[in-house]
Amino acid sequence: MPLKLVLVSLIGFFGLIFGMVLGFLTKEELKPGKKYFHLLLNLALLSLIFILITKILSNLFISAIFFLLGILVGYFFRKNYLYFGIAIVASIIIDANLMVLLAGLIFLYGLANGALLTEANLNRHKKIYPIIVSNLVLFALPFAFIAMDEGIKQHYYILFAFSAGALIMSLLKNFQNLRSMEY
Repeated sequence: MPLKLVLVSLIGFFGLIFGMVLGFLTKEELKPGKKYFHLLLNLALLSLIFILITKILSNLFISAIFFLLGILVGYFFRKNYLYFGIAIVASIIIDANLMVLLAGLIFLYGLANGALLTEANLNRHKKIYPIIVSNLVLFALPFAFIAMDEGIKQHYYILFAFSAGALIMSLLKNFQNLRSMEY
């Protein structure tokens, strides 16, 4: 597998960092723009889930099991960058064009998420660094399994189904938070 595909997939992660930089550079615009960041975050997440679901329709029964497992795991472990990493690894192996699309959507998600995290932690700069590091570790963790090229090629739909299920829980949590917010 070409190294350039792995590097392109990391662009998706850098959205989080760019979002945080954007947040620090435009502190006064964060509060009025909060609803737009939430909208971008949810649209990117919804688009990712939709794309992943369309890729699992060929093996519906097994995909449904792993989708439900993803929902269960996502309910207890809401760390989206792990699920993004899983989806990216599977897409690198089966379709480089799909990987570029997913990386772009992850970048947009990270851009909005980074700005929102910055807005929530404006006076706590020391909290930002651990957020970046922990998300990078979670995003990179699935790359350890990239050597299982042939196994992933045959069962990519399992990884997509699991990721889509886990991300559904995040999307539902985001919608719940939006309803309770005041703008």
